[in-house]
Amino acid sequence: MESTDSLVPGYRSVFIPLDGLQDALGERCRALSAGSWQPSVGELEETLRRMVDQVVTTRHAVDALQRAHREERRRLGHDMRVALGAIAGWVHILKLEKNASENVLRAADVLDRNVRTLTKVIESGPS
Repeated sequence: MESTDSLVPGYRSVFIPLDGLQDALGERCRALSAGSWQPSVGELEETLRRMVDQVVTTRHAVDALQRAHREERRRLGHDMRVALGAIAGWVHILKLEKNASENVLRAADVLDRNVRTLTKVIESGPS
């Protein structure tokens, strides 16, 4: 499976603080269960507030990365459509050539099929 980091550099690094948060939460739960941590209400509220703040900060970072990813996919799709349009135009010209060899016509058909296939891939991709 393709790594999300290859699509949007740094994507995984956004989640690193959540790993630490999960560890800290686990430690707090074990300490509460064992009776070795008996926080005051204020200390418990502060701990929970910090954890919620970390989750919210991470959510904002994920949202920003997802927007950047969608924009990059949109830009890439546009660039590919432009290139495929040029190829499709030349394929059309090759097919109209009166004295084109069988190899040229076969190559034009192969190119035409692949242009259509790639166009469908671009159009069906995530938005």
